[in-house]
Amino acid sequence: MKNQHKSKKRNQNKVIIEQIRSKDGETIIVELEDKRKLYLSIEVVLKNGLRKGDNLDEDLFNYLIRENQKYFVRKKALDLLARRAHSTFELKIKLMQRKYERELIEELLRELTTKNFLNDKDFALQYVNERILLRKSGKQKLKAELIKKGIHQEIITEVISNLDIAEDFENALLLAQKKMKSLLNRNTEKKKMTPKIISFLLTKGYEYETVKMVVKRLNFPDDEDL
Repeated sequence: MKNQHKSKKRNQNKVIIEQIRSKDGETIIVELEDKRKLYLSIEVVLKNGLRKGDNLDEDLFNYLIRENQKYFVRKKALDLLARRAHSTFELKIKLMQRKYERELIEELLRELTTKNFLNDKDFALQYVNERILLRKSGKQKLKAELIKKGIHQEIITEVISNLDIAEDFENALLLAQKKMKSLLNRNTEKKKMTPKIISFLLTKGYEYETVKMVVKRLNFPDDEDL
């Protein structure tokens, strides 16, 4: 009698799959006899071999839900990474904004890091090179931007310290020459040009020593006051 009671209880905890149908090209609707519906990815359905008439117990039901969540978290992360490189911090924030479970996000980030889909040092190197090439950004600005991207200080220090000093100076000089030309076209007074160029280069993230050398190269008459 006791065994019959246990068997009956186990059967009550199981539910039959009444229908499996496609919702769209990515999602499958699994309809259960108790009128519940599971919206699962095709991958999860195929991976678990779900078929009409199968019995689901609560453990399997909950497992399928979690596997489905993991699938869509991973899919969103890979979609974001396919568009452009992200730092680990950036990707985490974007996934959290989409209300995915924190534990699943952390698990995925560890997986992506292990598989080298996420690599903060590689990201920092690529980011810095692109900013220097496209925007001629200086070291201080690059440091500030990498901090915002959540890059660890050790990586920032290593990446910034390996920048070519000569290239940094040449980029600053190029920007200063363009700025000077713009100021001359606007008939800016000579005495106002030096502070304007200094301010401009500082906002671009160049260190003050570099800015001083650039201004001296431009041969302004009052550059000895720097």
